[in-house]
Amino acid sequence: MQCAAKRQTVTQLDKIYLAAMAPVLLLGFALGAAQLNVDILWVDEMHSVSAFGASDPSQSIQAYLHALARNTYVPLYYFIGAGWAYFVGWSQVALRYSSLLLGALSVAFLYRFAADVFGRRAAWLAALLFASNAIIIIFFHELRNYSLWLLLSIVHLWQYWRLVDGAKADAFTWTSFIVTTAALLYTHPFSPFVLLGLGLHHLLLVAKERRWWQVTFAWGAGVIAFLPYLPLVLSGVAEATNSRSVMEESLSSLELIPILAHVLANGVDVLWVAVVVAAGWALWRKRSPAFLRLCVIFTTVTISLLVFHALDPFVSTRRLRYFLVALTFAIPLVAQVLNLLPHSRIVVPLFLLVWMAGFYSIYQQAEHWKYAGHHSLLVAHPPLHRFADALQSKTRPYEAMLGFTQASFLNSGLHFGFSTVEYYSETVLGVHGAFIWTGLQGNELREEFSQRVGDYPYLTFVYQTNDSPANFLEARTLLEAAYSPCEVVVKTDAVFAQRYNYHTLECDRQLRSIEYDNGIRVIDRFADFNRQKQSIRVVTGWEIASEEQLDVYNVSIQIISTDWQSLVQAPDRHLYDHIVPWYVVELSTADLPAGDYNVMVILYDRDTIKKVAGVDLASGLSSDMHSVVSFTIES
Repeated sequence: MQCAAKRQTVTQLDKIYLAAMAPVLLLGFALGAAQLNVDILWVDEMHSVSAFGASDPSQSIQAYLHALARNTYVPLYYFIGAGWAYFVGWSQVALRYSSLLLGALSVAFLYRFAADVFGRRAAWLAALLFASNAIIIIFFHELRNYSLWLLLSIVHLWQYWRLVDGAKADAFTWTSFIVTTAALLYTHPFSPFVLLGLGLHHLLLVAKERRWWQVTFAWGAGVIAFLPYLPLVLSGVAEATNSRSVMEESLSSLELIPILAHVLANGVDVLWVAVVVAAGWALWRKRSPAFLRLCVIFTTVTISLLVFHALDPFVSTRRLRYFLVALTFAIPLVAQVLNLLPHSRIVVPLFLLVWMAGFYSIYQQAEHWKYAGHHSLLVAHPPLHRFADALQSKTRPYEAMLGFTQASFLNSGLHFGFSTVEYYSETVLGVHGAFIWTGLQGNELREEFSQRVGDYPYLTFVYQTNDSPANFLEARTLLEAAYSPCEVVVKTDAVFAQRYNYHTLECDRQLRSIEYDNGIRVIDRFADFNRQKQSIRVVTGWEIASEEQLDVYNVSIQIISTDWQSLVQAPDRHLYDHIVPWYVVELSTADLPAGDYNVMVILYDRDTIKKVAGVDLASGLSSDMHSVVSFTIES
């Protein structure tokens, strides 16, 4: 009867702690979700987005896998991210949700592991400390592989612990253990340090029986599955640690220790007094083999990372992410020593109160950016994510988004030749991005404006209402010399956006498109007849169905008479001759006699000279010659 009553009490406690995990999971989820759209994707996150295939979401899976294998040395996270993007889309909030969900799973599995090792009370406390640690929460919202790394490290540690403690193991259990071994190695280049910590524990503290050998061989199978990528990982680590910024900012291992202790304590160093006292008391009065075993794993992982760093310094205060797994393994130890203290029901709530205050302080002061790596960069970034959100469903096809940036590198191809501006403009909004560096003036500004805007006839001018750059008025003068203002589409305290059309086009103008039989489209077509200069400027916009068409078809722009005689013809251009998306040509009318004329556009096969038929989408007429504009030369 007493055993039955005890089992019933344990079951009730299990249910209580399981129910108490719900607010812990919600807390971790809420703290991570609060940051999803606060800041734009920074340089390292852009590497992830580029590796997902954002530069060309329509490319074949074979082409994507080939590019990924060639450019990414730990590919698992990027495979997962590409699949996630396929289903949820390309907005930064949707993409960052993958890290948030992986982080929430990490909280759940940390509880599962700690419950097996220390019991449910300590496990609940460990999950709460993990879900409210500022340095960990940062990576619940960053679009990088660290949430996956934490999850796999915790899951693998849990699987290992169960196996060496004699848990029943079937084929699925062993397969999942091998898979998580390989998955760890394919997720982060520092995963070997995790396996090193487990391996030393396995060598020193586990009986050399049949299960010991089974675990060893299972690890070997996981490592063998990773060997094809080992050269890429080694070259990637060497490249990263030898970069100038890494060498200039790196700290010594001794300098790192107090910083790691600071972030583990959520920025409240005095909490270490309670932890050290509790640890001393627990080790003296309540020796716990499980506690000592986990200490060995944590200590091995931490010391091996510090030794590696001492040999080749690579960690600064902005790169503490490499120690995330070590911090994670420390948290169940902290929870257990607090749990073992006398009067823990009083001490633990006080500890948590100070812990949460520390998190709030770091969170409010944005101190965590200092530890995440991009604090120094964000100041120079325009709020492209805010612009993209404000302009959702308000942009026009085939236009350019014109704005300003203090960080000129945002226009440059960072990873896979893909820039931050291209992500927010082309991938998210489906328009061209033309962001001008705020440090330019005079001729340099005019050249930059011409280069960024090009021949786009339709623009949306967007900027921060309360933060106009020094060259704002000069840039707007250049804009209004060639474009006319149309309606304001966004006007808030933070963002202002207004449409502009090329100066001869009405604001409510509809596109004049042509759909050719081969899938090529004329986006729009128009022309300006200048009687004084005796010339006509012809603009056509082009969209291709496939890259192969660039080498197959030519475009001809001609002036014809009323009896269909070709009188003036622009040099025929291949589609690959920078006429996609906009092709601008100026034809002279100086030698034309008085009369009526028509400007025609023709698409033809460059080898057979056969014209391609197309349908004018406005009139419904099909032809192999389409009118751009009619004009008259008076006598």
